[in-house]
Amino acid sequence: MTDYKKTSARFLIDYISTLPQDDPDNAAKAALAGDVYIKAWSWAALNKLFFFLAMFGSLAVILWPAFVVIFTKFFTLQEAAILQTCLTAITAFFVYFYRYYKTRQMFSENILRHIAFGKDPVADLIPKVIEGMGRLDQGFTFSVPRKDDKHDATGTPAPGKSPNKPSDKSKTPSKPKKAS
Repeated sequence: MTDYKKTSARFLIDYISTLPQDDPDNAAKAALAGDVYIKAWSWAALNKLFFFLAMFGSLAVILWPAFVVIFTKFFTLQEAAILQTCLTAITAFFVYFYRYYKTRQMFSENILRHIAFGKDPVADLIPKVIEGMGRLDQGFTFSVPRKDDKHDATGTPAPGKSPNKPSDKSKTPSKPKKAS
C-alpha cells in the first residue's frame, strides 16, 4: 500500500525511482527529477515555515485589540497603534513569503509531473527542465507584471493567455476605406 501522507514532489520522486533504471532514458529522468526534487523539498520547507508564521501573525493581528484592552496599563493608545501597525506589516511579510515559496513549490512539482508522465523524449525534456529551473532560480522580482504579459512571475502562462497565440491587442486594425 502506498503512503499518500507526503508532498506531491516526494510521491513523484518515489514513482520515478520505481522505473527500470537499466533504461538510459529512465536513469536520465531520475537524475533530472532528483535535481528538481531538491529544490521542491527546500521550497516546501520554507513554504511550511512561512505558512505557520503567517497563521501565527494573523491570529496575533486579530487578537491584538483584545490584548490591548485587557492590558491597558502597559500601553498607551498611541503605542498600541504603532505596535498593531508593525505586527500587521510583519504578518504581511510572512504572507508574501508563504505565497512566494508556495508558487515555486507548485511550479517545481509541475516540472516533476512533466518528467514522470510527459511523453517528450529525454533529449527534448532536458532543455525544458533546465529552462524551467532557471526561471525558478532567478530569485525575487519586484516588478509589477503588465496586463499584456503572457506569463506570471513563475514563467507559466497567465490564466486566459496562451503563449502561442498573440493577444487581440497585438493585432493591427485594418485601415478604414476611403469614401469616394
